[in-house]
Parts: sequence; C-alpha cells; structure tokens
Amino acid sequence: MRMVIGLGSVTLALLGTVACGGDDSFNIQPPATDSGGGPDTLTTDGGGNPDAIGNDSSNIPDSSVTCPQPQIACNNKCIDPTTDNANCGGCGSVCNTQCVSGTCPLFGADAGAPQNVGDFACVAVDSTNVYWATGQPSNMGGSVWSVPVNGGAPKQVIGAQDRPHAIASDGTFVYFGNYGTFNGSNGTIQKVPIAGGNAIQLAAAQNAPMDIAIDATNVYWTNAFDGTIWTVDKAANTAPKKIGGGGGNFHATKLRVDASNVYYTDSAGNVVNRLLKNGQGNAQPVMNVPSPGAVAIDGTNVYTMSNKNGVTTIFNSLLTANNANGTQLVTNLSFSLGLETDGTNLWWSQTTKTGTINRSTIAGSNQATLASNQNFPGCLAVDATSVYWINLGGGMVVKTGK
Repeated sequence: MRMVIGLGSVTLALLGTVACGGDDSFNIQPPATDSGGGPDTLTTDGGGNPDAIGNDSSNIPDSSVTCPQPQIACNNKCIDPTTDNANCGGCGSVCNTQCVSGTCPLFGADAGAPQNVGDFACVAVDSTNVYWATGQPSNMGGSVWSVPVNGGAPKQVIGAQDRPHAIASDGTFVYFGNYGTFNGSNGTIQKVPIAGGNAIQLAAAQNAPMDIAIDATNVYWTNAFDGTIWTVDKAANTAPKKIGGGGGNFHATKLRVDASNVYYTDSAGNVVNRLLKNGQGNAQPVMNVPSPGAVAIDGTNVYTMSNKNGVTTIFNSLLTANNANGTQLVTNLSFSLGLETDGTNLWWSQTTKTGTINRSTIAGSNQATLASNQNFPGCLAVDATSVYWINLGGGMVVKTGK
C-alpha cells in the first residue's frame, strides 16, 4: 500500500504503515487503504523520546481557586494559558518566544525560516533541548537540529545526513537513524554529542531504520524494509546484533522498550509483538489490531494507533498479554502519526492541514483538544509539563502545556 502526503514543498510516502524515499516534497492525502505511523518510548521517542512514567503535578491547575474562562489557576493565581508565556497552554509550560492561542512556536523571531522537513521528521526531548531529524536526503538538507525546550535559536547538531528519521536523546548524545536509499541496505545508526561535533557510527548496512529507542546502556531500532529489530551498546564496544524479526516489509516499524522487553508494531502482520531485549526466544504477539502504527507504553499497558481506511483508532492491552484483541479507547480520529503517554494520560496528533493535538486519560475518557490549526503535526514528545511536536508542513517545532 502506498500513500503520498502532499504539503506543497515536501513529499512523504507511506508504504504499508510508514516509509520514505524519493525526494521530500510532501503530498498528504487521507489513506485509501491501511496506513499508520508515529513515535514514543519508555526511554525514548518515535524518533526517541521518553514516555514518562508517572505524572508531574506542577502542570495541573489548582482546584482551590476559581477563575473566569479562559483563565486557569496556577500557583493560586488566575492566569490566561492562551497568552501567558510562563504558563503557555498549562501551568508551568514556559514559552520564551510568544504564547499564541496556548501554543508556543519554539523558534525565536530572529531565527529565520524553519528547515524544510520530509518523511517522518520526528522530535525527541531531554531536560535541555528538543531535537529533530529533517528526514531529507543529504543534498536537500538532511540534518539533525536542536532548540531549547522553552524556545530560542535553532542549532544544527549535524548536517549531511541521508534521510535521518528516528531520533532519541539521553542528555549527552543524540542517537538517530539514517534511512538511506529507498528499499536499500545502506542505512546507518549514529550518535553525536548534543552540542554538535563528529558523528560516531554505531551500525552500518541497515535496511531503512524507521524507529529508535534507548535505555541506560543500549540502542534499539527497527528496519522497515526487512522487518528486523536490532540492538547495539551505546559505546559500540560490541557488534550490532539482530534480536528478532525478519518477516519482510513493514513487519517491524515502531518500537518501545522497558526493563526487559522490546514492544514493536508489525504493521503488515496486524499485531503488536513483545521480544526479550537480549533476543532470546521468539517474539510473542501481545495485541491484535489492524495495521498498527505509533506505539507507546507505560508500566502496565501498551498502546497503539490503527490507521485503517482513513480512520484512526487508539487501542491498548496489558504489556503481559498474549494474543489479546486490543481494547478500543478512542476512535473516529483523522489520520495520525503521533502517540505518547505518561501513565496517566494519552496525547496524540491528528496529521491534517488543520491538525490538532489532543489528550485523554489512558482509559480514553475526558478527551480534550490542546492545540488547533497545526500544519500536519507529526510525532510527539512529552516531559513533565509540556507536549512537543513538529509540523511537517513548514517545519516549525511547537509545544503546549500537557
């Protein structure tokens, strides 16, 4: 299956669930057939951001103070989250640029035009910066960038990369996957200091790295075009190791990790699988859902988005489940690429020309729209106070309160 996403200056191709290649002049249209995608993780995001476990009360409005709409109470004071730079979109979500309608574009006014982004440009966040990989070929701006979490001047971390997609940060290094030639075997896994410098290659000859996750010692990734899952230690003291998969195109797309397991979406096989991080044994089916794309985990559950026939549905099951039919949480959504959780709430993007960022509880209740009129918002990242995303149309990185 192939879907082309058109955004004027960029081309995004989806094969099965997610794919890229060709040039990056997008054309987003609702999928005529099954499609999916999107990022997140317990230690990194779909690119590679941490799924936080637990919740931070600093961004929860005070219940003891009553304020007129649209104001909310933060620290026992009424503030307007649609314009307050100290509480943009929610308590504690700081914006050093200009809070507009509760959203904070992270590039300062003197930063110039955002970089063009392409196929599944994705974001990651640590305590200091937001990072994104442009998804472009090396001759069209393939690069990795950063901007302070509260906004400021974007900085190129490294350039001359070949369709960098998946991305993660541990606060010392940025880890990313170069997708390489369409359906080729020249993809790479790299790391680079967060302040920039020379890249260190962790793995070569990879077949279209699509998503990446990290823990304290290792890097994990999926290869979209042969359906394999790999790992290597962060210091590259050992050779990369294939730990599972191999079923072919889109039998491994998105992944997350916890202390013992890798959870990954097999979009072609209509299942979310569980695999031991050390590669011992075979993958076990956790949840059966049509064309799973984005995946997120907390300490109890795994969540995924099923993008089928132009309609997106969010499902979940227990991490320990075996061959479960996913429980439907949220449905009738537009095509979506982003999903995150912190164990209390879910956040997702609706990837359209007038897209939205949304939130619900992990049970799917209390649904709310946090940001509107976003230009094809893609994958998400969350921290204690804010949710971050990149607009695939235009390349702006944005945040709002959780």
